[in-house]
Amino acid sequence: MNNYLKIFATVQPVLGYTRSVIYDLVKESYDFIPNDLCEFIMSNDGRDVGEFLGDDYIDVIIKNKWGILCSAYEVAFFPPMSLNWEQPYLINNALILINEDGNGLFQILSSLGANPILCKYVTLVAFQYIDETKLKIVFDIIDNFPYITFDVYLTFSREINYSAVKRNVKNMVIFSADKDLKSNDVIYTSNAIEFDFISPSYFNCNVSTFAESQHHNIYYNSKIIIDENNYVINNVQSRNRIALFEPHKLHEILYLLKAENLWDLPKDQIDVCKTCEFRYMCSDMCQIIKRTDGSFFRSKECLYNPFIAKWSFEKDYMNLITCGIKCDINGLNVNTEIVKEIVKNLYF
Repeated sequence: MNNYLKIFATVQPVLGYTRSVIYDLVKESYDFIPNDLCEFIMSNDGRDVGEFLGDDYIDVIIKNKWGILCSAYEVAFFPPMSLNWEQPYLINNALILINEDGNGLFQILSSLGANPILCKYVTLVAFQYIDETKLKIVFDIIDNFPYITFDVYLTFSREINYSAVKRNVKNMVIFSADKDLKSNDVIYTSNAIEFDFISPSYFNCNVSTFAESQHHNIYYNSKIIIDENNYVINNVQSRNRIALFEPHKLHEILYLLKAENLWDLPKDQIDVCKTCEFRYMCSDMCQIIKRTDGSFFRSKECLYNPFIAKWSFEKDYMNLITCGIKCDINGLNVNTEIVKEIVKNLYF
C-alpha cells in the first residue's frame, strides 16, 4: 500500500513564528504555508499517513509536487539531502570601499585573487563622488582580473556617462540618482547607498545557500570587508578596525576574522532572525551584537516583522515594540498575548 508520505529532499519546510515557508531548492522558489501544515510535513515525512489519506494537507503536498505517496519499501529510495557545505577557497567574496583615487586597489585585488585565497566575487563601493577620469582608472584595474566577478556601487554625478565607462562588471548600480531607471545595463536608484537594507528581491533560495545557512552566516561567511584606508573592518556600519590589509599577513587577518565569530554564526542563533521563515535564504548584512550571556541580536530592527508576517512597506505593518516585543542588549522578550491578538485581527 502506498500509505507512506515522502517529501522530496530538495523541498525543505521552514517553520516561522506566524507562518512558514516551503523552500523548493531545485526550482529556486518558495511558497508560504500555514504553520500547521509545516509541522504536519516535519512530523510525518517518511511515515505511514494512511489515517490522513483524503486530508487536505496530503492533497496540497501531492498537488504542489512537494512529495509523493509510496510504499514502506520505497521510502529508503529517497535519502535525505546532505547539508554539508564546503568551498575550495579561503575568501568567497570581498567588499572593498574605494576612495576617489583607488589607492591600493590593485595590490588588494592581486592578493585576494591569488592562491590560496582565490576570491571570486568582489563588490566595489564608493560612498563619495569619483570623477570620470579616476573612475576609468578603477575600471582599468578591474580589467587585470578577468577571473573575478565584480559588482560596482557608485554615487551619482550628472557629469559622468556611466554606460560608456562600464566594462567587465556584472552589476553596476548608481545611487542617489535623480530617478529610478535601468539604462544600458546600468541601474540607477534615487536611494542612498545602504548596507542594512533587505527585501525579498535579495533572497537566494537554492541548495548552496540553504546548506551554507545551516552552520554559517550567509552574509559574513568567508567575507572580507576593506575600508577606504585599506583597513579590514568587521562591518560597514560600525567600521571597527581589525587589521591593516597587508598581503604578507593574510593568514593572520583570516584568523582574526574567524575570531570575530560572525562567519560561523547562523541566523538560528540570532534573536528575531531565528523566528523568521526567511532565515535560510536571507543575506541580511546588519551588524550583529553579542550580549554578555553569549547570545546575539541585530543592531537594527529588520524591515520585516516575522511575528506578524509583515514588511514595512505593507499595509498594517507594525514594528516590534508596537507588537509587545523588545529585543536589545538585555535579551528578547515577547508578549505572546499581544502578538496573538494582533495576528488574530490581521488575518482572522
